[in-house]
Amino acid sequence: MSAWRRQAIEFLPEHKTLIEVCDTPMFLWTELHSIFHKASEEENIPLMRSLFGYARWCWHESRSRDTQTAALIGFYENIPSDRNHWWAVAVFVSRPDFAGLEQIFRYFLSDEQYEEFKTYYFENRAIIEKDLLKKKTPLARRRTTGRRG
Repeated sequence: MSAWRRQAIEFLPEHKTLIEVCDTPMFLWTELHSIFHKASEEENIPLMRSLFGYARWCWHESRSRDTQTAALIGFYENIPSDRNHWWAVAVFVSRPDFAGLEQIFRYFLSDEQYEEFKTYYFENRAIIEKDLLKKKTPLARRRTTGRRG
């Protein structure tokens, strides 16, 4: 079984049947696009987390250029063209990844639209990061005996 398919099943086990019938990563992302739209509309956070996780795996960890391209073009490139999905980028895309995806995100947007999208992202990402920091509890200090073991 190909790595892209194995990872897709791992991230999206509820869509195993769909994943198994798709011949290529691009075909899979074409099919996942409608699942993404529905999950975004329903604010299905677990499914959105899985979709973004799989997209990130395809982009960052896959050794296949076809798999990387499929995630970039079949998933990330389309998101900014629908304002209803901007919230998901702020929630699930880290700042370093956002910077790495700039040219992909710009593809269907004018310069003015991209600036609006970018402003939305950074304003909302800051709120999300602030909330995440509030929820983190300090790690318990590890006791040391002074001896090396």
